[in-house]
Amino acid sequence: MMPHQPVAPSSDSIRPSSGSGEAVEPAVAANHPTGYIPLMEETLTVGKRVVQTGQVRLVKTVHQAEQMVQIPLMTDQIRVERVLINELVDEPPATRQEGDTIIYPVLKEEYVLIKRLRLMEAIRVTTRQIQTLETQTVRLRREEMVVERTAVDNTHERSDSADESSLIDQSIL
Repeated sequence: MMPHQPVAPSSDSIRPSSGSGEAVEPAVAANHPTGYIPLMEETLTVGKRVVQTGQVRLVKTVHQAEQMVQIPLMTDQIRVERVLINELVDEPPATRQEGDTIIYPVLKEEYVLIKRLRLMEAIRVTTRQIQTLETQTVRLRREEMVVERTAVDNTHERSDSADESSLIDQSIL
């Protein structure tokens, strides 16, 4: 089979007949020339549009709860103790430390035929740390976020064509 080649009408074929022997007007003959088969073609235009299908509202709530906690507190307790010694010494003793206790010597000068030092007493200062537990009420906060979704009626925005409306995904959110 040979491919169809359109035949262009010549100037002498401008008045074709209609099959019944009648002459056809030149304007009609130009629209449907003899030897031509009109071809039809359908085209489809595909597009998309944004359709609001709902709304989201975020609600934040702060909850507070009181809770009992024990907090360790440090305090220094100082105890002063006097120890009588009453001894004669040749030189003043130095201040010294024994563990948590610092010992400060207390001297007194006496006049006799000769001058000498007598250790009268020592003052002992002891420092100790004591830990106690104290109960206090503190306020703790906890936040909670709730998402609320609401649907929007889009019936006035939809197309009249049932095929197009069935292609729109309503579950975007």
